[in-house]
Amino acid sequence: MKKSLPLELTRACARSGVTLAMVAVRDTAEAFDPDGRFYRYDSIDPPPQNWTYSDFQFHIQSMTVFQNDDHPTPEGYFVLMSSEGDVYHTYWQENFREKIEGAGSWSADAKGYGRLTKIRQIGAHIYACGEGGQIYVRKGNNDWILLTDSVLYDPKFHRELMESVPDFDDPGYLDWMVAAASNNKDRDVLGRLA
Repeated sequence: MKKSLPLELTRACARSGVTLAMVAVRDTAEAFDPDGRFYRYDSIDPPPQNWTYSDFQFHIQSMTVFQNDDHPTPEGYFVLMSSEGDVYHTYWQENFREKIEGAGSWSADAKGYGRLTKIRQIGAHIYACGEGGQIYVRKGNNDWILLTDSVLYDPKFHRELMESVPDFDDPGYLDWMVAAASNNKDRDVLGRLA
């Protein structure tokens, strides 16, 4: 009978012909207390040093290899990202962590655009993209900029708008709808409600 590993491998990424990274979630992980394990295999290191791992207090949603002029390496280094905007750089001389301000769904500073799903290097920059259409670009150490701010759904505006709309079963709802439909300024508001 085959034994299963006490973890589930969820992602993999090759840095070169000799280095591979894999991400796993342990079977003992709690659904609402996410964690992740990052495995790294270097075939040029002698066993058992060729396999190493690190545990993280966040679910590792995506990873990429980053060629960074600030932290030069011949083949780049792995960068891990959580769905809440935690970014971990596995640079061999010093690992470091960043937080994308406003990213995610549950972070204290989340803007409400939703989870981040992918991180990739394009040209000299890393980009992080999410479910709500948000795209962030890393301009430098801990310097992430939201590129799509003006085209995204604005949860604060929507919340304020919904507070001004009477409930559907309110007797004044029909009067409000007629008044809003006959006012040019409010027609835009009605379109945003749809």
